[in-house]
Order: sequence, then C-alpha cells, then structure tokens
Amino acid sequence: MSILSMFNPLSLSAFKIELLRNTDILSTATACLYGYDQKVYLITNRHNVTGKDPDGKCISPTGALPDRMKLFFHKKKFNQQGHYIVEWIENYLDLYTFENEQYIPNWYDHPIHGKAVDIIAIPLEGDILSIKEQGISNEIINSIESPMIVDFHIFAGMDAFILGYPLKLTGGGNFPIWKRGTIATEYIVNLDYLPKYYVDTATTKSGMSGSPVFIQSTGITYPKGKEEIGNGLLGNCYKFGGIYSGRYKVNNEMADLAIIWKPEAIDEILATKQISSYKYYG
Repeated sequence: MSILSMFNPLSLSAFKIELLRNTDILSTATACLYGYDQKVYLITNRHNVTGKDPDGKCISPTGALPDRMKLFFHKKKFNQQGHYIVEWIENYLDLYTFENEQYIPNWYDHPIHGKAVDIIAIPLEGDILSIKEQGISNEIINSIESPMIVDFHIFAGMDAFILGYPLKLTGGGNFPIWKRGTIATEYIVNLDYLPKYYVDTATTKSGMSGSPVFIQSTGITYPKGKEEIGNGLLGNCYKFGGIYSGRYKVNNEMADLAIIWKPEAIDEILATKQISSYKYYG
C-alpha cells in the first residue's frame, strides 16, 4: 500500500497480470482496460494468453500453457489527511469456457489479420460505471480525464513511454515502471501492411508484453483540428499510442525496435467481437 499526495494518473492505466496454469505462475505480463460502447475490455498481447510466442514455441520453460489469469487492479481512496491511499485488488479471469467437449477462448482476435496482430480483447462483466462502483480505479485507457491527455498528430521522433513490469519489477506496490523510447517510423505508415509501428528502445524486457504506450508532445502542442496560432498548449501532453508486444528480431538478433500495435487495431477487434479460433486442449 502506498500513500501518495500526487502522482501521474497514467500510472493507473497499466496493471500487472500473471498467467496461470491452475495455481502455478507461468509468466508475468501487463494489461490495460479499454472502453467500447460503454463496455470494458481487458487488452493484452495474444502471446500472453496462448502461452506461445509468434513462432508457436511455449513461453514457459515448463511447457505448460495458461488457462487463467490473475489481475492486480488498482484501488484508491482518500485517507484522513486528504492523501490517496492506493491498494491493489486481486481478481481471476478464466481464459476458456468448456462447451461441447471443447475449450472456447474467452477472447476476441483481430477480424482480418487474426493471430498476425498480437493483441486480444477479453470482455469484462458490467459497464464502465459498474467497474468503478466495484472500487476499481484503473484508468480506462481511451477515456482518461486529464488535462494532460490531448488528441494531437503523432510523428516520428516523438517520445514514447511504455508502462509495464520489466522482469517482474514494479514501481512500488504494483505501480508500473515507465520506460522511454523514440518513435522510429512514421505513424501513418502501417508496417508489413499491419496496424503497427516501431519505437526505438533497447530497454524493454520480458514482463512488459501488453504494456500501454503513451506518446509525449513537448513544448507547444496543437490539438487536431485546432492547428491555428493561439490554440497551442504549453507543457507536456500525452496521447494513447497503442500496445507494446515485444522487440523486432532479424535473424535472431535484436534490432532494438519495439513493436507497437495502433489503437485502431483494438477498435477493429471490438467492432466485430470475433471469438478466437485458437485451439486449446486442456
């Protein structure tokens, strides 16, 4: 438990997850919450829930695959001195539903690119309001109410912050750690004809898969549609820039380029809600 008088609200956007096989912890990763049509969805990487890397190899050295997930939600309240007390609520989420003698994934895949897009969405019970009424204080990643959040154009060369849990480390309690990089490709370009771009960073580690990414604009920021002189905002502004899913390799050599999936990929998943066809045999 941490007592804080002030902190960056974006630190409440990422939360730790553990991928479990029964009660055994197979891996640690990162997730965030996303709102769509008043419903709330857990967003993380596909390889986290399948337990397999993009090449189909098991992530856990035991060879076991996860069947559920442990969530560490943020919870905040005021103490008598007027400071926030931040605690963490532990919840569990099944990754599969057993029906007609088979395991049906509880997550949605991308409707066009399927497993080629390494993010998934899991629907949570209730709507945005009921989530808050349960005492969960996680920020809904695409509707954070803060003057720091501004809808601006993203360009190569801007700073990117990746919030997660490298090597299972935390920023105190279960707060995420902020890691910094630079946008390495033009955001408007879809690499490999997929909704992704690269961030130049050598600092990301295991445990950060599924981390939300925030783009920072410094100096004078002009919101979209308000590019005229006089509409600029001074100071640091942030915008949700997508989900991190690992670093790019060339012939098994790290290129120090982080793969970031754009927010539009999440919207495409939630617009169709296509249940994954991934096969799990228990």
